[in-house]
Amino acid sequence: YIGVRDAQNHSPYALQKLAAVAQKFRSEDANVWMARMAIRQGDWKKLRNSINAMSKEDKDKDRWRYWRAYSSKRLGDKNYQKQLESIASNASFYGFLAADELKRPYTKLLQREPDWQQLIPKIRNMKSIQRAAELFNIGLPELAKKEWFWTLKRLNKQDKLVAAAYALQINQPFLAIITVSQTKDWNQVGLRFPLEYQSLVKKSARKHGIIPAWVYGIMRRESAFDPQIVSSANAKGLMQILPRTAKGVAKKLGIKTHRTSDLLIPEKNANLGAAYLSQMLKRFKGNYVKATASYNAGPHRIPRWSPDYNLSAPRWSESIPCEETRKYVRAVMSDSTI
Repeated sequence: YIGVRDAQNHSPYALQKLAAVAQKFRSEDANVWMARMAIRQGDWKKLRNSINAMSKEDKDKDRWRYWRAYSSKRLGDKNYQKQLESIASNASFYGFLAADELKRPYTKLLQREPDWQQLIPKIRNMKSIQRAAELFNIGLPELAKKEWFWTLKRLNKQDKLVAAAYALQINQPFLAIITVSQTKDWNQVGLRFPLEYQSLVKKSARKHGIIPAWVYGIMRRESAFDPQIVSSANAKGLMQILPRTAKGVAKKLGIKTHRTSDLLIPEKNANLGAAYLSQMLKRFKGNYVKATASYNAGPHRIPRWSPDYNLSAPRWSESIPCEETRKYVRAVMSDSTI
């Protein structure tokens, strides 16, 4: 327990403490944090040992398969390529990292998308789907979603993917994204990443001097393109901006007419969100990963989590103490890539 807490606080002795615990007495949490600290400190033998000690369920996750291959390469094991190849075809954070290690293109992003249009009539003609579509049309989205998700329980995987395509056809990207997520088919990039608000994203990104794909990555993760969404923390709109953050950004931009309700207007939300991202990017000297982490966790935490030596972005993000922020950074980086 003490070793894990030290690791979460990035103590320089945490790895040594965790490695000193005999493998049979080490908890799963301790194995994971031993691995994270080994990644952060570049101790590839301890990384391999900690992964070997993990449960089969953890060991089989893309994350640890990638880091096992990464450590094998650094330790001179020639089998690392086979290990990386099994991950590199996935359109995911670790799939992209594996492809980078192999110096290969992101193959899933080069594949032709399936043509769902010819299959849509079957889904469109279902009475419950028609009810959902009409409920959206008359401005009752919560009832529409209940009808939609009740219907999904009766559909197989392919029909769910077709339903996602139909959701895009009726201009419900949020519904499409959630529907695809139920299939756990992460390589359906066309359905998972619709290019909603394209002109707005490009305009706001260029206005504030940042990459449009990054704005898309944040927007996709934050709201799944639902402009009216409000979180339990009261973050609002496409880029899920907190009212107090929005107020500060608006003041810096010289916007004197800003109101909290403006955050539910896509144009105003995207403008403030892109401006805030630009501020974070400048604050962290062009480091997109740190700026992304700060968007989720707040900029005040990033210096505490950062080492005083050079560290690659994937290695740093793996050692972020907050699980929500670790997942967030991985999601935004892979979403931006796609």
